[in-house]
Amino acid sequence: MVFLFGATAVAGAMLGLLAAYQSDIPLIEELEGYEGTATTIVYDRHGAEIGQFAVERRTEVEYGDLPQHLRDALVASEDQRFWRHFGFDPIGIARAIWDNYRAGRIVSGASTITQQVARELFLNREETLERKIKEAITAFRIERAYRKEEILTFYANQVHLGYNNQGIEAAAQFYMGKGTTELSVGEAAMLVGVAPNPARFNPFRSLEAAQRRRDVVLERMVAEEFLSPEEAEAARNAPIRLRSRGRDRFAPHFMEMVRGYLRDQYGDSRTYRGGLRVYTTLDSPMQRTAAESVEMALRAHDKRRGFRGFSRNVLDEGMEPAEYEDDSWSAPLAIGSVVGGVVTAAGPEPEIRIADHRARVDPSRLNWTLRTSEDLFRVGDVGEFRILANEPGPEEEDGSEGQLNLDEPLLVALDQEPLTEGAFLALDIETGAIRAVVGGFDFERSEFNRAIQARRQPGSSFKPFAYGAALATGRLAPTSLLLGEPFTWIDPVSDKPYEPRNYDGEHRGWITMRNAFEGSRNVPAVRMVHDIGPENVVALARRLGIRGELLPVLSITLGSSGVTLLEMASAYSAFPNQGVRMEPFFVSRITDRDGRELERFYPETASVIPADLAYVITHLLEGVVARGTAVRARQVGRPVAGKTGTTNEFTDAWFIGFDPEIAAAVWVGNDGNETLGDRESGARVALPAWVHFMQNGRPDPPRRGFPAPPTVALVEVDLESGQPSGGGPNTILEAFLPGTEPVTGYDR
Repeated sequence: MVFLFGATAVAGAMLGLLAAYQSDIPLIEELEGYEGTATTIVYDRHGAEIGQFAVERRTEVEYGDLPQHLRDALVASEDQRFWRHFGFDPIGIARAIWDNYRAGRIVSGASTITQQVARELFLNREETLERKIKEAITAFRIERAYRKEEILTFYANQVHLGYNNQGIEAAAQFYMGKGTTELSVGEAAMLVGVAPNPARFNPFRSLEAAQRRRDVVLERMVAEEFLSPEEAEAARNAPIRLRSRGRDRFAPHFMEMVRGYLRDQYGDSRTYRGGLRVYTTLDSPMQRTAAESVEMALRAHDKRRGFRGFSRNVLDEGMEPAEYEDDSWSAPLAIGSVVGGVVTAAGPEPEIRIADHRARVDPSRLNWTLRTSEDLFRVGDVGEFRILANEPGPEEEDGSEGQLNLDEPLLVALDQEPLTEGAFLALDIETGAIRAVVGGFDFERSEFNRAIQARRQPGSSFKPFAYGAALATGRLAPTSLLLGEPFTWIDPVSDKPYEPRNYDGEHRGWITMRNAFEGSRNVPAVRMVHDIGPENVVALARRLGIRGELLPVLSITLGSSGVTLLEMASAYSAFPNQGVRMEPFFVSRITDRDGRELERFYPETASVIPADLAYVITHLLEGVVARGTAVRARQVGRPVAGKTGTTNEFTDAWFIGFDPEIAAAVWVGNDGNETLGDRESGARVALPAWVHFMQNGRPDPPRRGFPAPPTVALVEVDLESGQPSGGGPNTILEAFLPGTEPVTGYDR
């Protein structure tokens, strides 16, 4: 009787106050046009979503997008009488008053789902009696204006679920990496369980706490007869797979390029609140391969520098190995992934704990440390480990493809985070569209985009501009002889001597232009530029898109002026494109939230050098791969061309190259210009990343070569002497500009 009396009194009070607050209640009709803060969504070239910009993450869904078990979880957890009450629930309010009275403190609330919609959309959160009354009256009006299905959808699209996620769909993507339609019963219950206290119950903060809340929601679903006890038990036992975080964020440096453009063009408010739709040129498969390629190259280089030791030991911090938690454990474990681990047993057969899994260290993968297991590991050490397979497993250099059985022990290899940085950029030769960008090893470590912001000396990768300028004079050809003897030049400005040296310290007298180029011989190249004038090299580089400061001095031949990776990739792209350079771009079009087009971007074409000159340079670059410093690129297995670059003291390592469709550039170095180490050249450090990308970045790469324009003369010559040849093992087909070919040659 007391309970019934309380419910009746509450209902009477609410009806009595309706008239008193009538004028202050919001117009419910506004809900029809309510848009709120809309998320800006970014897509790749295939139309797949790759990121969002928002003050809050929000992706709205329709009622039909909410699976039945998700609707049931919302009702069971937040408002068991949702389908029966009329906006506010007198019975629920009376129950809450009674529960709180018995407990002597606030242990239960009574806001219905409809009241929560009213509060979020129209009212503030201040805890006053007046606000509560207005909330209930507004909820009553909402119930009169909208169907229950619509109200539940309003709620599902606005409920706050932590990390600025507004709505179930945004939270599902953020925590699980999937949409609401793909959520299992257990996953849906876990997400719904976050709502009462997102700071405490979100699974990234504490998976254990989130699982406890999931179980509470499942129990309520059983109590409301939405699930059978057996179904709830199956949902409790189903594994929870959270999406990767941190370093695994997709294309973060590229996304910052997009963010910067939007903020410049549309301002912060429209970028973060306006619901723009941004369609970019990024190719997701290429991007993933580019990131893998850079990480592979940097980790390989880092291992050659030796093991630096473990950065921490939990025992020294008063913690047991069983208590240690690592951020990387929130992501699903996979073969080839590098995750944190803590040593639980040392000695000749060390054991590692990775999340709830036991792992054994592969002893054959410790050679790079130059130490034994006994010397390396101490219980409590925390380090990085690459997952190879289940024990026992294969011993491929970079792990193997396949699925892990997480019920079995793991086989891992000791690794360490590289100190060196790297960058990668790939663009479409025909359009200039940027397909992949890697601005550094880890965006969380450094947001600086070394692919577009860093100006570094390119070393010998600048030589194609020098040789192109020499060929353009019409006085030299690939078979022309250049003198390779050492010389000293006095700079007329600084009055300081300049003495170029070859990489190997050797000098070979007279040498053909091709051999000098393929072998990256410095002295003959500098002598050649001395003869034609360095200002001509600068002029050609400018036409090809190098925009930074270029000093017309002899050392420009060897890349003494700073350039960006983007400039180099763009400049090289003109060679296989018959001398046509396409201006790089990374956004294709932008629409507003309703699909109205705001901007569309078209390729910008510039014919920068003659087609025949572009082909001859390409032909020289093919020779670098066939016989020169980039022979490792032959592993790609199809026509490619490119040039290595290494600066003094091995501070910068480069490789820029292309096939008929994609131009790609790699840089490896240290932000502080420290050396990469002795003999850590472009061929050794940067080229492997380029090769890996070209081999794995596309499912169906082109197999054709580079067609010669009709004005180019192709002549069989002796590789060493450059003289016309009638055939033989040392004969190559050389390309000449019109009028520079040997008189005994023939056109083809």
